[in-house]
Amino acid sequence: MAAGLRAVVDIAFGELDLHRVEANIQPAHARSTGLVRKLGFQREGLSPR
Repeated sequence: MAAGLRAVVDIAFGELDLHRVEANIQPAHARSTGLVRKLGFQREGLSPR
């Protein structure tokens, strides 16, 4: 999963020239949270809904 997500992030910031990528995950899901943190994502807040 990490390799696949890394490829998506690389394309997003490289080929697509995006400046931000968002991961919408449940904060209590430790494995998902760990995966995105491993790839450099940082928590910015929670969606109110």
